[in-house]
Amino acid sequence: MKTPKFSIGAALEFGWQTMTSKFGTLLLYLVVPMLALLAFHIVMFFVFGHSKPRFTPNYIGGQVIQYSVNLFVTFGLFKVILKLASNQEPQWHDFINPITSYFSYLMATILFTAIVMTGCLLFIIPGIIWSIQFQQFPYVIIDKNLGPIAALKRSSQLTASARWKLLGFGFTCVIIGIAGLLCFIVGIIPAFLVTCLATIHVYKQLTDSTDQEQPSAEPTVQAS
Repeated sequence: MKTPKFSIGAALEFGWQTMTSKFGTLLLYLVVPMLALLAFHIVMFFVFGHSKPRFTPNYIGGQVIQYSVNLFVTFGLFKVILKLASNQEPQWHDFINPITSYFSYLMATILFTAIVMTGCLLFIIPGIIWSIQFQQFPYVIIDKNLGPIAALKRSSQLTASARWKLLGFGFTCVIIGIAGLLCFIVGIIPAFLVTCLATIHVYKQLTDSTDQEQPSAEPTVQAS
């Protein structure tokens, strides 16, 4: 298999250019929902977070509500970012999706977490490798409408020949995030937006490159 066409520089350039050209749209459809989600969790913490004893029906109900809302908003954010990477304008109805999509995302998240945690128990290194291998599953579910197992398999296919570069990309995003924190409030939001947009551009690069290689992997039938 050929190495997928994946450029960290191109991804960061896309993230910067999109952030500067569509800053208002990004604030509206990414930052505002995230701030609203944060405010919601703060309120829920004060309402349910101090329940004693724990694991009462009231406490469990609060946890279910928080996780459901978090799932709803997070899935919508992934869809908004994917539309921006495809040069489409996001809409508020992007946060409303079929229940099957939420179920696929929930199950894939549970499987992904279990895989990574198991890897971390095996001296950490396998956990890092598997987290990189399967990290593209949210975008795959939204983009290709696949189920949880198929999405994880597709992510493994996309990242097969690019995992070292993806590790380097991850470190780059961490550095950008730290730089944003050092700039206090002024730099946190731009750093977050650039890394989010760069991440989805990486997915698009890997997808395009992998799809281009598919025909060459099929055996050709010669006429006798």
